[in-house]
Formats: sequence, C-alpha cells, structure tokens
Amino acid sequence: MEIKLEILNYQYWEYFKYCKDLRLTLRHGHPKIIRLENELNEILKEIQNIRKSKK
Repeated sequence: MEIKLEILNYQYWEYFKYCKDLRLTLRHGHPKIIRLENELNEILKEIQNIRKSKK
C-alpha cells in the first residue's frame, strides 16, 4: 500500500503541473483541462481512501 500511495502522490503532482501549464495556453473549460481535473480528483480520492484505511 505504501508504494501505491507514493506512486499516486507523484502522479497527482505530475498531472497538477501539466494542468497548470495547460491553463496558461488553453481557455477555461477546455475539454483537456476538464479531463485532467477529473483525473486529479479521482487520484486525490484514492489517496484519501488509502490514508483513511491506514488509520
């Protein structure tokens, strides 16, 4: 579980940086940004679930 959490954390931050960069060039509400934000939310939910199960 610890390795999965570490991978998800790295994945979250990579997606976050990519989404941030896209926001500089694409308009608000662009489908790529929406998909990335949805994926970020899913990753964050999974991270939170893993952390809750560890307590």
